[in-house]
Parts: sequence; C-alpha cells; structure tokens
Amino acid sequence: MMLRVPRLLRQRSEDRVRIADLGAALGPVYAVGDVHGCSALLRAALRGIRHDAAALGGEATVILLGDMIDRGPDSAGVLDLVCAGGGGLLGVLGNHERMMLSFMADPPASRDWLGLGGFETLRSYGLTLSPQDSHGARRMGQMLAAHIPDAHLALLGGLPHGYRLNVGGRDYVFTHAGLDATRPLSAQREASVLWGRNGAGGYPGLCVVQGHVVVGAPQVSDHLIRIDTGACTSGRLSVLRLGAGLGPAVLTITAAGAAEIAQAPTARGRIDRGSH
Repeated sequence: MMLRVPRLLRQRSEDRVRIADLGAALGPVYAVGDVHGCSALLRAALRGIRHDAAALGGEATVILLGDMIDRGPDSAGVLDLVCAGGGGLLGVLGNHERMMLSFMADPPASRDWLGLGGFETLRSYGLTLSPQDSHGARRMGQMLAAHIPDAHLALLGGLPHGYRLNVGGRDYVFTHAGLDATRPLSAQREASVLWGRNGAGGYPGLCVVQGHVVVGAPQVSDHLIRIDTGACTSGRLSVLRLGAGLGPAVLTITAAGAAEIAQAPTARGRIDRGSH
C-alpha cells in the first residue's frame, strides 16, 4: 500500500535546504522553542502571545522552531493547533519532523525514530507499537495511512528549513539548529540546519534564532539566540519576542499555565554549548 503524498515524503533534501524570505515584519515576531508534543504548553503560549500582541498592535508573526513532535504526550494535538493557526502561525522543519517523514516513507529503514520519540508520537494518534513489533513495510504503511490525517502529512511535508525576516532593520534567520557560517545562506546543508553539525557560531550580518540545543534559560547575544528550554522535561516553554524599537523579551510558559514576559538579558562573551 502506498502512503499518502508519497513523492513529498520520499524526497531527500540534503541539497535543497529552503529558507523562506518573509521580508520586513509588520508587527511583533514570536519564536517558540521546541514543543515536543506538549500541546497544553503550546496552547497556553498561543494565548499569551495573542494577549501580548494585542497590546503592541500590528500583525504578529509566530514561528515554531521545529521539533514540534515526539517525546511528549500529544504530538497529534500540537499539529492540530498548527494546522488551525492560520497564516500567522508558521513552523520550520526540525530533525524530529525529518525523522518522522523518513519513517513514513520507509518504516523499516528508519525504525530508529521510534526509540527517539516516535513511539509517543504514534501513540498520540491512537497507534500503539512496541520495540518488539516487526510489521512488514506494507502493513506498517497501512497502519500509518489509517491513523495520521492528510492535513498533518501536508503540513510536515511542506515545512521550510527556516525563515529570514527583517525586524526593525535587523536581519534574523529562524532555523531549528542554526546555520553553517562557512557556507552561503543559499547553500546550507540539512546536517547544519536540522542537527547543528558545523552550524555553531555567528553568521555574518545575521542574528540566528534557534531551538534544538537545550539551555537552562534563553541565551541572547548579538549573533545567536537559543530558546529551547526543554519543555518536555522542564515543564517550561520559552517564546522569544522581537519587535521594532523593542529589545528582545522572553515569554515563559509553565505547566501551571502561567505566562510571564521579561526582557531577555544579553549574554557577554561566548554562548555555552548547551545539550541536545
């Protein structure tokens, strides 16, 4: 049985990294750290963003920095929220989305994904597997096709690797795991933007905003901003706010539903490596 949108899922995009240029922001910009299946935290974050954006005015742009799925309890619910969010809610491809797409295209060849959060994602769709299951490719394809909505497949398959956006005269690039500063923006590799390989450090003329690297608190410097605070394990989802005439600020969402926004302190010297 052929999976839905098979051509899209089969594509190998290591040589086709796509960073979409959004031009100049018309209002505040919010970048959301790795959600990892925590739909309740994302729902609370979107409420906080709407409240904050209403006070500032202008057209808000919200960018999820990849790894929306896996590990947490409700990846399906997270993708429902993104699908329903409209044009102002955008996502970038993370390494976990790439692993899920690879698994759906060829389950036997990409089975490692199951142990990296895939079991939890499939369970959120009502599909329970165990490490001992050994379904053939045809049977696995039938199971996936019966459980995962077309809208979710289309969303995942259409995610760009990043966005470029000018905010108040400053150029930012939003990717999951950074950029390789030794390569032109038009010639990035998936290994850099999805996994951070050869992607550390500053990129000339840009400020890179990324998730992927788990940090205890958001790290902000002139050239690099990291905002993945490990929502799935810490219970804290961090959202970066940027705006013309405004310094970077961080909206912190907790498992209790609290939302607090505070100016982000600027790091001095090098940003530490964090953990993946």
